[in-house]
Amino acid sequence: MDFVQTDEGYIALQTSEPTSTHEPPDSTGDVCIRLVEVGACGDVVGQITVGWDGSQHPHAFARSNDGYIVAGTTHREEDTNDRQSGFVAEISPGGDVQWCIEAGSRLQDVVTVLSGEYVAVGSGGDVNEPGPGENGLAVRFDAGGEVDSVREYPRERPNINGQRFYSVAPMEDGGVVAAGQQSRGIWVLAVSPTGGERWSAGLEVDEGQIRDIVRTTDGGYALVGYAFFSEGGYGSGWGIGPFLWKLDGSGSTQWVTRFSDPPYARAVVETEAGYAVTGEEFSVLGTTAQGTPQWLVPRTEGIGRTLLARSDGSLVAGGFNRGSGELLEVPASKL
Repeated sequence: MDFVQTDEGYIALQTSEPTSTHEPPDSTGDVCIRLVEVGACGDVVGQITVGWDGSQHPHAFARSNDGYIVAGTTHREEDTNDRQSGFVAEISPGGDVQWCIEAGSRLQDVVTVLSGEYVAVGSGGDVNEPGPGENGLAVRFDAGGEVDSVREYPRERPNINGQRFYSVAPMEDGGVVAAGQQSRGIWVLAVSPTGGERWSAGLEVDEGQIRDIVRTTDGGYALVGYAFFSEGGYGSGWGIGPFLWKLDGSGSTQWVTRFSDPPYARAVVETEAGYAVTGEEFSVLGTTAQGTPQWLVPRTEGIGRTLLARSDGSLVAGGFNRGSGELLEVPASKL
C-alpha cells in the first residue's frame, strides 16, 4: 500500500482481488492493482482496478504527467511453479496500462528524481532459483517508459536471505539513496545519477532491515526498520527492536532512537513537530525532530505499511488488517 496526496485528499494504492464489479479484462491472476481516490471528507470519489497476465502485487507508486507510475511484483504460474518478476508500469487515470517494464525479481519502491525521470528499486538476480540469488537492483527510466539503466549492487557476503532494497529517496542532483538489507544486516547506499556508488551507511546490529527512507527538509534522511541489537548498542538490552535513524546529507549518523511500539516499524513521514512512524499492530508513534517519542495512537491488530502527512496537519496510515486493506486517520488535534 502507498499514498499520493491530491488537492482535495489522497490516492491510495492497494492490492485487490478481481471482482465482477471491478475486474480488469486482461487480469489472469488472483490479485491485481487498485487505485482509490479519497476526497477531503474521507469519502471514496473514484477507483480503478488494473491487471494483466499473472497476479500483480503493487508496492509503491508516484505521480506522472499522464497518470501513475506503479512498482511491484508479478507472480505467474509456469509448469505448476510460481515465477515472480519485478515490474514498473504507467497507469492512466482511466485505468489503461501505457507501458510496462519488467526487471529483476521484485520492485519495492519508486521515486521521482528529476522532472520526467524516475528510479525504482528492489531485487535483482533470480529469486526463483534455490540459494542466495538476489542483489540490490536500481532501474532508472523516463516518463515514456524508456529504460536508461538497470544496475545490480551485489555485496561480498550474501546469505540465504539475499540482498534487496525496500525503499528509495531522491538526492538533489538526481541520484538516490536506497535502503534495505544485505548479509543479514541493514543496508543504505547512495547512488549517483550514472549508477556509481557514492557512500554507504550502517548500524552495528546483528541482523535487521530498513523498510522506509524519506528525504527530510534539512537535506538529510530519516529511516525506519527493525534489528537485533546487542546489549549496550543504541540503548540498553538485547533483542529485536524497531528504530528511527537520522542521517545527514552525506550519510553520517545524527541520532538513533529505539522504541517498543509500533513493533517492526515499516513507514516514516516527516511532520511539523518531527516524525511519525507506523508498523505492525498498526500503532502510530510521533516524535520530536530529534527522535524523542512524544505521543502514541495505539492499536492491537493489523500492519501499518505507509504514512501520509496531509496539508491540514493530520496523518493517514495505510495497511492491512485480517487480510483486508485498512486506513487509519489521525486528526491534527491528536498530534
